[in-house]
Amino acid sequence: MARACITICHDESGRDAGILSPSRWPSSTRNNLNAARGRRARVHLILLLAISAGSIARAFAKKEQGQIPIVVQSRTPEDEELDDSPLVLQIPEQAKKMSPDKVYLVGEKLLMEGKSMEAAGWLYRAAEMMPRDPFSQGNLAIALHQMGRSKDAVIYFRAAASLDPQDLYFANLGQALWSIGEIDEAIRVLRTAVRLNEDHVGSLVLLMQLEHYTCNVLDAWDTKVTQTRKALRRAIEAAEQGGGVAAAAWTPSQVLLLDVEEELVRRLCAVFTADAARLAAPPFPLANRPRVTGGRLRIGYVSYSFGLGVRNGLMYNVFSSHDRGRVEVFGFAIRPHDPGADEAEQKRVEANVEHFVDISRVPVEDTALLINSFQVHVLVDICGLHANGTLIYRVFARQPARVQVAYMAFAGTTGAGYMELLATDRHTSPPEYSAQYAEGLLFLPHSYHVNSHRTRFPTVGNGDHVGSVSSGERRRAREEAGLPGDALIVTSFNQFFKIDKHLIHAWAGLLEREASAVVVLIQFLFHQQVLPRLRRELEKRGVRGERLLMVDKLPAAQHLNRSRLFDLHLDTKLQSGHTTTVDALWGGLPVLVWPARSLVSRAAVGIVSAAGLPWAIARTGSDYVALAQKLVGGRGAAASRAAVQESKRGSPLFDLPLWVRHWERALRTAADAAATRDTPGAWHVITASAVPDFRAPLRLLAPAA
Repeated sequence: MARACITICHDESGRDAGILSPSRWPSSTRNNLNAARGRRARVHLILLLAISAGSIARAFAKKEQGQIPIVVQSRTPEDEELDDSPLVLQIPEQAKKMSPDKVYLVGEKLLMEGKSMEAAGWLYRAAEMMPRDPFSQGNLAIALHQMGRSKDAVIYFRAAASLDPQDLYFANLGQALWSIGEIDEAIRVLRTAVRLNEDHVGSLVLLMQLEHYTCNVLDAWDTKVTQTRKALRRAIEAAEQGGGVAAAAWTPSQVLLLDVEEELVRRLCAVFTADAARLAAPPFPLANRPRVTGGRLRIGYVSYSFGLGVRNGLMYNVFSSHDRGRVEVFGFAIRPHDPGADEAEQKRVEANVEHFVDISRVPVEDTALLINSFQVHVLVDICGLHANGTLIYRVFARQPARVQVAYMAFAGTTGAGYMELLATDRHTSPPEYSAQYAEGLLFLPHSYHVNSHRTRFPTVGNGDHVGSVSSGERRRAREEAGLPGDALIVTSFNQFFKIDKHLIHAWAGLLEREASAVVVLIQFLFHQQVLPRLRRELEKRGVRGERLLMVDKLPAAQHLNRSRLFDLHLDTKLQSGHTTTVDALWGGLPVLVWPARSLVSRAAVGIVSAAGLPWAIARTGSDYVALAQKLVGGRGAAASRAAVQESKRGSPLFDLPLWVRHWERALRTAADAAATRDTPGAWHVITASAVPDFRAPLRLLAPAA
């Protein structure tokens, strides 16, 4: 068996053998536990399930602690340095005098107690003494993985899987491979785990996530969609029948990647927000939630931070743009400042809100009490159901404010009845689709999506586009940027996981009709895997793969300036662009959107409608291809660019002060409506104000005489 840079150190310390009996595991885990054979098999199965589910034990510990933690999901340079450094394991001298089983039991106990580094030495000794024992190999791998030594863990996960080829070993091996960036191998291993046990939803969840990130899902799309929907429905039913969050397997953020029914998304989100309510203290009585009675409206925002990191800086200028004569602003910061923010930036962030409240060290139970003590009328969630959503929603479940509004952070319903309203617009969330929301809908008059582009990027895309320069200048600028000089260049700024089979088919149809056209994408994470995959998909449809290109990802201002070199931005269907759509328009680039039914698929419809560009909305795949041809060719290209420039100058989309006035009016309308209610009840659609739509029509020039 391979050892791979392991140094063994001996000392005189030792521990008594014994077993820690696990408690408070979900019922689904206990059922699996009862099916396992033997005490060692049972304990090992728990450890495998814990790592596969993202360490259930640590999640319980965080809930018991009652703090809102900040989760960093990406690997840092320090992680890489640790993984590549020599591994030093300390094996107590006492271990040399004990039987192999007793050595294993000590390591197992330490691992169950969360003492991974101590456990690793004992388990290494056990694996050395019992090289054919998969439990010793597998638990040593778990200990190493928890220590951040994923490369070393892979070696021992492989050994365990070769000794006992069961699905859980392959599931853990797949996760370890993913964590070190071996994506193709992780996908192969996870497919094996799913073949061995179709009921192991954890393997399928990670597999589907990686296949979406790398566009491998395009292979046998329909089969995978059917398999995923079936597994998701089964997991949700188990969660609703008492299994809770652990049985749900998917998180709300993960399910937004999938082509699934909106009803399943709502039910899954409800599992998470109901779990938050179960763990929270009872809600405040309605009489104890302040009602607006005149004077300033008190708005509280709950966010991870209030710096440029908050929703990519979209909200940064909103807080300081409030009319302080009408609105009193409270910022409840889960993380006081963005990493790397200097002292001057920290002062600016704190000055942006009238009352900056650092709640990073306040227990969840006390956070709701603190918010209520400030007599906030409207509490706005700009965190969403992401990594720590359940913990944060324990605050909202207590309902410290009379009106609670979900806004923008999560592109879908919260599933929570205690979130009275979801802020949206009539284009993004048409009333006929209201059944997919647990909340009432608070309609803003234009797009619900806010941006500060006019302030942050004042000089980008102001008339200096491809059509306004000579062909020679255009060619040189494109070639300097690594683009083909004379081609029709269509692009999509969206991440790879948003690409589905319908989209790739439409792109192929456009390339087939426009012989000089190419598709250019941004080199996001996993682009090495995605480029050959997408090229093969085009070739299956009769288009040369070389007509799909990729360019470097650039900092925001440079990226927006490069937009002038493209001819058309093609939005994605199942998950539309949000900020990317705004970026394209502010860069002077015409866009084409193709919505489905869900909020996450329709945000771009609200954006182009607020920009006054209703002609940029396709209804079907054939419509998408035909409109794309129209917008890149001849008079259509010039007219669409002119319309976008007109939109930049005069549309509500880029008018931040106007958006803030409408936002304040919407929240005031909701607060006034809530003030008249003496009992909680269902909310309906609230329209803040009726204003005419802006229009930047597509004016096709008459042909020359």
